[in-house]
Amino acid sequence: MSYKTINPKELQGNVFELIDNKWFLVTAKKHKSDNKVNTMTASWGFMGIMWGKPVMNCVIRPVRYTYEFMEETDYYTFSFLPEEYRKALNLLGTKSGRNTDKITESGLNLIDVGEIYDAGEIAGKAISFKEADIIMTCKKLYYQDINPENFVDKSLDKNNYPKKDNIYGNAFEALVGAVYLDKGYKQCQKFIRKTFEKHLDLDKVVKKDFNYKSKLLETAQHFKITLEYNSPDGKRVNKQEQVFQTEVLLNGSAVSQGVGYSKKESQQNAAQEALRMLKNRLFLEEIINGKQIDADIVSP
Repeated sequence: MSYKTINPKELQGNVFELIDNKWFLVTAKKHKSDNKVNTMTASWGFMGIMWGKPVMNCVIRPVRYTYEFMEETDYYTFSFLPEEYRKALNLLGTKSGRNTDKITESGLNLIDVGEIYDAGEIAGKAISFKEADIIMTCKKLYYQDINPENFVDKSLDKNNYPKKDNIYGNAFEALVGAVYLDKGYKQCQKFIRKTFEKHLDLDKVVKKDFNYKSKLLETAQHFKITLEYNSPDGKRVNKQEQVFQTEVLLNGSAVSQGVGYSKKESQQNAAQEALRMLKNRLFLEEIINGKQIDADIVSP
């Protein structure tokens, strides 16, 4: 496909339709470190004029793998693809590039789309996809964390960020991960209990844990959707420990995955992710209509 550079003001079509229904890929490359590339599907954001410049806004959770790419580089692309690549968008929106080569699996082809600069020197090229029909090459102008206290409509915070992603939580998650990798599961468990036992009754919290499998079953029965769990035997991570991975299938399509140190835990995590995805109206309609899909886009 050959491309023509245009002024953003020449862009045709309804922006709301373009973002909400057509979706797009957020793609970035680590030019300063290992030159890795990652992308994710998005269906949120906005376009407009800010500071006298044409801008596009995109929100990414710190827990997403793409976030660290966006943090390292000041240049990235937003790529819109024709409807025939909807299946690839589904795949790229649910699988993480942290542990899979999802770009190769999607069948899409990476291309360079423009030179990027660092301190006035050419540092490399922005990355997009050959199959895209609209590519927006962007330079980072401003970033800011979402402050829950600033929501006027508090339901937006409650419904979209139930896990309360924040810098302190992410830092603690990273610390727990480091303890686990260095000392193993048992020592990590002791560390967590020692940290929280002064403030929480962990056993009581666990007992009150929401049953996502039951809720997913109720939802599937309500919409007359077939529900299956694919839970192969666990994979051993060291001599003492193993992890399990469960895949949720709705009407025969794999839509989410979950991992845990027991089959039950992995199923609960997979069910929780499937429930979150079913909140997307378009995704739910595709499932109900029996369309074969691999997964759905993730929320910001």
